Amino acid sequence: MAEHAEAGPAGLHAVVGIDAAFLHTETASTHWHVVGVVVLDDSRAPEPFDAEMLRRVLADRLEHVEVLRRRVIDQAVGISQPHWQHTEVDLDYHVREVVLPEGAGLPELAALAGEIASTPLSRDRPMWEFTVARGLADGRAAMVAKVHHSLVDGVAAVGVLGAIFDVEPNLPPSRPAVATAVEPPPARRDYFA
Repeated sequence: MAEHAEAGPAGLHAVVGIDAAFLHTETASTHWHVVGVVVLDDSRAPEPFDAEMLRRVLADRLEHVEVLRRRVIDQAVGISQPHWQHTEVDLDYHVREVVLPEGAGLPELAALAGEIASTPLSRDRPMWEFTVARGLADGRAAMVAKVHHSLVDGVAAVGVLGAIFDVEPNLPPSRPAVATAVEPPPARRDYFA
């Protein structure tokens, strides 16, 4: 959703509005992430869609998807609002791969999506995970995307997927990298500045 954020200390931006509410009201049993499943036909692609390919694509395109580079700095002792901070992204952590049982179909994929949805996202990193599911009986692959609702709503999620996926089977040439400043988290006393 990424509502307008107010500038804060040490390059932080305050999380405001409904996005802050999603962070404040999340509990161990009430998760505020959204989960989507994308089923892909990679039969015409020069190589199969797998976690390694997705990591390469994301490495090229992550600079264009700002919300996937944010991590939350939680409020101090519940008296300050949370803030966003740009950070480095560990694609080995955020992109995983699962091989489905032989002969798996949509029911097994749905069960995997449910299992993925049942666990909360870590607040120590950008709050998203992509799991590539290989082995569907029809030869297709799938991706289960889990992203915190404070980062995306339905429309924003479509934009994220549009920045990652292409409609053509061949990967375009790499885009030039743009350097993004990443600052270390502020000391706790800086929350009150």
